[in-house]
Amino acid sequence: MLGYRPEEMVNQPFLAFTHPEDQEATIEATKNLSQGKDETNFENRYRCKDGSYRWLAWRSKSVPGQQRLYAIGTDVTERKLMEENLQKQFDEVTSGVQVLATAVNQIVDTMAQLLVATSETATTVAQTATTIEEVKQTAYVSSQKAQEICENAKQAVHVAQAGEQVVEQARAGLTRARSDPFDCR
Repeated sequence: MLGYRPEEMVNQPFLAFTHPEDQEATIEATKNLSQGKDETNFENRYRCKDGSYRWLAWRSKSVPGQQRLYAIGTDVTERKLMEENLQKQFDEVTSGVQVLATAVNQIVDTMAQLLVATSETATTVAQTATTIEEVKQTAYVSSQKAQEICENAKQAVHVAQAGEQVVEQARAGLTRARSDPFDCR
């Protein structure tokens, strides 16, 4: 499985083949086996002859009375690679969801700001409409007053004209009376 001939492996300690990051856990599992505890779900990486590493899943049983250890290693490299790929995809999806959640929060914040601005605009429009209505009413009242003033002015003009005619008639009468004191017309 690892590409070595048996004699290449027999003369070296097993830790020489173990991935450096897995050596501490491998030593701990070996201690458990030496104390008679079975290891049924232990996984670590072993170096292949070509320098690459393979993941091995171990099922081990110790027989302390005989100072024996029985172990079966199964190559689970493909499963581990699939798990890593799935984890990467999960991380990417999680990151995408976080970006999406941030974008949604920004949209919600923007919508809330727009809602406040729209509400303020609606209030301003309502106030403007009220002001326009008040100006309209004031203009109407002013128009009515102006018409009344205009009518009063026309009447005043008529009265003035009538008064002017009376004054003119009185003047004409005085002028006649001065020139002919006995003319009674």
